[in-house]
Amino acid sequence: MKNSQYAIQERQQSPDLSKQQLLMLAAGQSRDVLWRKEVKNKPILAGVVRSARITSDWHWHYAEAHASKNAEVSFEVQAGMTFGLLYEGELQLEINGCPHSLKAEAPLAFCFSNAAPLRLRRRFKARARVHKFTLGTTGAWLTCMGLETLMCQGQPQLQKFAATDEIVTAVNSLLALPNETSVQQKFQQMSNIATLLSAAGEELDKGVRCLLKHAHAPQAPETLEQRVQACVRDIVMRENIQLSDLQVDELAKSLGTSASSMQRIAKKCFGESLLKHIRQAKLANALNAMKERNFTIGEAAFLAGYKQASNFSLAFRKAYGFSPGEISKAEKDM
Repeated sequence: MKNSQYAIQERQQSPDLSKQQLLMLAAGQSRDVLWRKEVKNKPILAGVVRSARITSDWHWHYAEAHASKNAEVSFEVQAGMTFGLLYEGELQLEINGCPHSLKAEAPLAFCFSNAAPLRLRRRFKARARVHKFTLGTTGAWLTCMGLETLMCQGQPQLQKFAATDEIVTAVNSLLALPNETSVQQKFQQMSNIATLLSAAGEELDKGVRCLLKHAHAPQAPETLEQRVQACVRDIVMRENIQLSDLQVDELAKSLGTSASSMQRIAKKCFGESLLKHIRQAKLANALNAMKERNFTIGEAAFLAGYKQASNFSLAFRKAYGFSPGEISKAEKDM
């Protein structure tokens, strides 16, 4: 188990986490989808943070911390299922461009599944406190167990449900186990994981059955909010759109609404202006392409919607605190 110099039992103030460290913890650390060279950056999260990969199929992440500034972190989640417990606080998530806001004064459980890798984005609000636990399992494990039907084939749907005493006890028991576990403790660990994944699986199964039940029912017309979200997802994912060509008036007209209404919906859904959200999301795509697909700076600039690589580099540094050239250098050093 990797505790990253944090001890939950001691409740001591831990060293602040940089954006890169936070990304690595959120992804379970062993997934080779992130830039592995340390990046000098201002800290985002301060507090107690623990992360452990139990087997190649299961990993968990725990945080009882606060954000030191307003920030966003984007990373890839591989196919599989995720269970979460929000003890208290607020969690702002965006799953493949679809925003979700979780608030809890009492423990709240949540889960989602995905049949293909997805892009997950977290927003942090300065001084906001969050106390949460997440457990992830792989799609390969679900398939091996005959549970592949639980993996959502389309846009993942986040399921929220009340955290029972059994769920909270299982999470706390999992966190209380020592780094070096005995055979008996390993079985206890597996039992706790089974309790949590079973609860998540039951909720996801309800969602699947509900979708099948209404698959042939008359569909209500899409709301303007849904159309705006779909439009934004399309722009973010397309590689041949230049930011300079985007005009809010024209986009609003194509959806049959006004620019002010579209901006209001964007603020509600994404927490920021329409063009700022698109710009940040496309920068995240470019960052991932440079790390995962070995894109050059010029190719990444085009993907992010910039005609000039110099403008892309300036925007990239402002967003992430380091230049795109540092990624190429880091990859060559590894």
